[in-house]
Amino acid sequence: MSRTRAEILIKKMLNNELTANELAEFIEGLRDVQQEKHYSDILENYFNHLLQVSKRERIDGANND
Repeated sequence: MSRTRAEILIKKMLNNELTANELAEFIEGLRDVQQEKHYSDILENYFNHLLQVSKRERIDGANND
């Protein structure tokens, strides 16, 4: 699966790996309505995934007690 530039920038942002130029590119994307929507969708999926992982870990931890 090919990753979009937005996905790459967001992953780098979340890992604190953005260069100054990439940060400028990311911020510029926030000024574009379509790109902003794409960023929003990617981040929503990311945080939903984190919630699912956290929920599974709590369930697994409760089952091991």
